[in-house]
Amino acid sequence: MDLRTRTTIRLLTDALFELMQQKSFEEISVKEICNVAQVNRSTFYNRFEDKQQLLMQLLKELKIKFTQHFPGNENNKPSKEYFIYMFEQVLKDIKEHRAFYEKNLISGGDYIRHVFNESISKYICDELKSINNAKGRTDFKLPIVVIAEFYTGAAVSLAVWWFRTGMSVSIQEMTKYFDTLLSH
Repeated sequence: MDLRTRTTIRLLTDALFELMQQKSFEEISVKEICNVAQVNRSTFYNRFEDKQQLLMQLLKELKIKFTQHFPGNENNKPSKEYFIYMFEQVLKDIKEHRAFYEKNLISGGDYIRHVFNESISKYICDELKSINNAKGRTDFKLPIVVIAEFYTGAAVSLAVWWFRTGMSVSIQEMTKYFDTLLSH
């Protein structure tokens, strides 16, 4: 991808993120995204089919942001520590970008919650498959997709509870809770 294309995509994802801090995804139009990004609509449609595809790009960028500083070996991620680290990063992002999560994950419509959950579940599923393949194991007692769905539901519900209670528990304590839950 050339520099101009990467720059345009960055402008559009930044604009979507900014708008999603002010209103829910469903309320945002492609025209608004283009106005904030200062990009023509034709340029938008040269890069993305619709705003849903742009949202998927934004989620991909968030995933990269959460994973890029993991202190472990990227080729052999320790599963439990890695997922605890990811949960901690998500909580930090929720705290830093409260409005984004409030407008979309907490108060937003079913579509955006579904997309967030589906994206997280797919990511966990891919990571579990990667860990499984790297270790040459096939010893999961349940299908990986079932495990991914279970942990997605648990992690998202725990994060939403934390948000709804005014983040009354520290991120470190929430991370300990998550660690304990993973151990049972």
